[in-house]
Amino acid sequence: LRTQATPQEIAEAQARVNQAQAQAQQARSEVSSADIAAARARLQKAEDRLARLQSGSSANGDADVMAAQAALAQARTDLAGAKERARLDMETAANDLRNKQDAYSTIYWNNKKLADQLAKFNQKLPQEDKDREAAALRDVQDAGDALTKAQVAYEDAKKNELVTLQAREADLQRAQNSTGADLVGARADVESARADLAKLTGGNHAGSVAAAQAGVAIAQAQLDKLSADPNASDLARAEAGVARAEAALKQAQRDLAQATMAAPFAATIASVDLHVGEQAGQNGVIAIADLSSFHITVPVDELDVAQVQRDQAVTIVLDALPGKDIAGTVTNINPLATKSDKGTNTYEVTVAITSADAAIRPGMTAAVQIVTQRKDGVVLVPRRAVQSENGQSFVLIPAAGQPDLQTQTPASTRRPVKIGLSNSESIEIVDGLKAGEQVYVKDVVSTFNPNQPQ
Repeated sequence: LRTQATPQEIAEAQARVNQAQAQAQQARSEVSSADIAAARARLQKAEDRLARLQSGSSANGDADVMAAQAALAQARTDLAGAKERARLDMETAANDLRNKQDAYSTIYWNNKKLADQLAKFNQKLPQEDKDREAAALRDVQDAGDALTKAQVAYEDAKKNELVTLQAREADLQRAQNSTGADLVGARADVESARADLAKLTGGNHAGSVAAAQAGVAIAQAQLDKLSADPNASDLARAEAGVARAEAALKQAQRDLAQATMAAPFAATIASVDLHVGEQAGQNGVIAIADLSSFHITVPVDELDVAQVQRDQAVTIVLDALPGKDIAGTVTNINPLATKSDKGTNTYEVTVAITSADAAIRPGMTAAVQIVTQRKDGVVLVPRRAVQSENGQSFVLIPAAGQPDLQTQTPASTRRPVKIGLSNSESIEIVDGLKAGEQVYVKDVVSTFNPNQPQ
């Protein structure tokens, strides 16, 4: 706060007094007859132009406005319909892609099962099955291309709607502005000419002199105030204003700090469920996702969970990425059981995906195979081929002779075997069989595929 005015401020105030005095002196000067004649001529010219414009019709301007309004309404209807059709086409393409992916996945696994079964007999998958699988894969690719085109078409429809509506609205605004614009300008010219003439011919001129004299008085009062010392009330009001400004600044800084939100970890914003003006509730309105890593939670039956351990290798197959094995690792085993819909106890096992793939997205459907033990180059037989009697495991080997008519079973020979690892589909034969030997499988109800994820 300053206690008195600076020399520069006093000099500026003195200059304003001098300027006001000069303006007052100029206002007191006499007005010539030539000035009045010129002002009257200008007024007459402006009135003549206004009369000519008023004698015309505004029908053309109104018609232009109505045409622009109709064009805008029609554009809104047409563009909204085009955008909605593009959106429906995009949804149809997305549904078609999902259907094609499901069909391809079914054909792929069926062929894999059949190929594994035929390989035991040194046979290959029929060419027609291979062709059907290739055709299904092409269908998936074509459906993906169609979805991409539909998405581009939808975005183009939205942009076209925005640009076209802006153009139609601009046309309407121009039509409205042009209607009566000449009349408005002509009336303004008449009023301006009348004001100039009145200023030169009497009352307004006297008023200008009075106003100029008042300006001199005001400028002189400001100069006197700056030249005098400030009083206590002025200082108090100024200090109070500074205090209020400082308090408002601190409050604004606190409000800004409270309005800033920070995520608890580095992540990507997945969705925002709140718009400007809406009231926020107790539920979260911003969803964030850590896309740098992915994990899968799978239920494991209580009979199998004892075989699962942390850091075991996992093979993952995603329905959206058929034919591609993704590596993973067991990171956690929930110690508490969960009752399944079938009434059995399961334990949640968390699997972390260790192989990065840009195509992976949260929420994808996955088949998970946890490798509890691994052996290569072993002899496998279907689980139904192994039977047990008095603690001894055995298989039935085809033999020469007539089938047993009573049991409706073919001629066979019992051969004892020693078993190793097993799962729900197959059993390892440690001793008793060689690769390539044939065995009878009891009550075969499905094809055998030891490599299908369980």
